[in-house]
Amino acid sequence: MSFVEDFKQQYSQKNHGLSFLANIDLPYPKTESWKYTNLTNKLENYKYFEVKTTNFDSKTLSKDFKNIVLINGDIAYTDIDIEDTNNLSFQTDMDKDFLYQLANTSNKNITLRLKNLDSPILIHHKFNSEKNIISYQINIIIEKSNDVELLEVLDNECDLFANTSTNIYVEENSHVTLTQYKPQKDTAIIGNSTIAKVEKNSTFKHIAVFDGAQITRSNIDIELLQEGASTELYGLYQLKNKSHHDSYTIIKHSAPHTYSTQLYKGVMDDESRGIFTGTIKVDRDSQKIESTQLNKNLLLTPKAKANSRPQLEIFADDVKCAHGSTTAQLDEEQLFYFTTRCIDPDQARELLSSAFINEILFKISNPIVKNYITDRRDNYGF
Repeated sequence: MSFVEDFKQQYSQKNHGLSFLANIDLPYPKTESWKYTNLTNKLENYKYFEVKTTNFDSKTLSKDFKNIVLINGDIAYTDIDIEDTNNLSFQTDMDKDFLYQLANTSNKNITLRLKNLDSPILIHHKFNSEKNIISYQINIIIEKSNDVELLEVLDNECDLFANTSTNIYVEENSHVTLTQYKPQKDTAIIGNSTIAKVEKNSTFKHIAVFDGAQITRSNIDIELLQEGASTELYGLYQLKNKSHHDSYTIIKHSAPHTYSTQLYKGVMDDESRGIFTGTIKVDRDSQKIESTQLNKNLLLTPKAKANSRPQLEIFADDVKCAHGSTTAQLDEEQLFYFTTRCIDPDQARELLSSAFINEILFKISNPIVKNYITDRRDNYGF
C-alpha cells in the first residue's frame, strides 16, 4: 500500500463517517495551487492523530487579552464562552484543498460567537506532541454591528505536522481585524486556512506575520457577499535558514460596490524560499468594484528564492483592478552608502530589511497586538 493510500485509510478509520476525504488528493507539485510545495514526501515522517495531553500553566497567560489556549487542539483555558455547535459551514473555493478538508473533517472543533469586547482576543495554538499530525478548526461568528480584534498565534515546540482552519462569518455593519503570527522555529510543518464571509457594509482586515518553520502553508479565502463589504489583506514572511513558506490567497467579489486591497512582502535569507499565489475573482454581476494586489520580495543571499503569481479572474466590465509583483536583491549602492558611514554590512542589511518590512508591521493598529508580536520577534532575533 502506498503512503497516500495508507494515510487516507488511517484518517478515515480515526474519523468515522468521513470516508469522503478519500476523494481529496494529497498535494503534489502537479496540483496547480501547490506548484512549489510538496508535502507528500514530508508527511511520511509523522504519525496519525495520536495526541499527547499536557498540563497548562495559567501563569503564562497575557493579562492584556481575553485568552483562549489550545494545546494540540484541546481547550486548555478560555475566557470566552464556547458554543456546543460546530456547524459553521459554507462553500469556499478551498473546498477541495487538502489542508482545509483535513481541518474541517476533524472531530476537534470549537465555535465562538463574538460581540464587542473591552480587550482583544488571543487564540494561542500550542503544539508539543512530537512527530504527530494534529488538525482541527475554529468557527467564529461576528454578530451584527460589532468591532472585534483577534490575535491568533501558532506556536510549535517540537517537530510535528499541525494544521488549523479558522472560519469567520462577519455579519453586517461589523469590523473585524484578525492578526495571525507564526514565530520562528525551524522544525515542524504548519498548515493554516482562514476562510471569511463578509456581509453588507462590513470590513475584514487580515494581517499575517510568518517568521518561518520547516514548511508553512497559509490558505486565505475571503468572499465579499454584499454591497459595501470590504477586505484588507497584509502579509509578511521573513525567513531564515532553509525555511519554506507558501501563501495562497483568494479574494472573491460576489456583489457590486465591494472593495479589496492586498499587500504581501517576503524577505528571504540564507537558503529559504517564499511563495505567493494570489487570485482576485470578480463575478459577472459585481460591477463598480475596486481591487488592488501587490507582492514584493527581497532576497538577501544568492541561494534565497522567491516565486510570485498574482492573478486576476474578471467577468465584469465596469471595475477597477490592478495587480503586480517585484523581486529584487538589496541595492549595492545603498549598502555602499552605509559603509561610508562606518556601518558594517550586516547591520546595513538589517536596517534595509527593517525598512522594507515595516510597511506591513505598521498595519497592526492595535498597540496591544503590535507590542505582543514585536516583543516575540525581538526574542527570535527579528
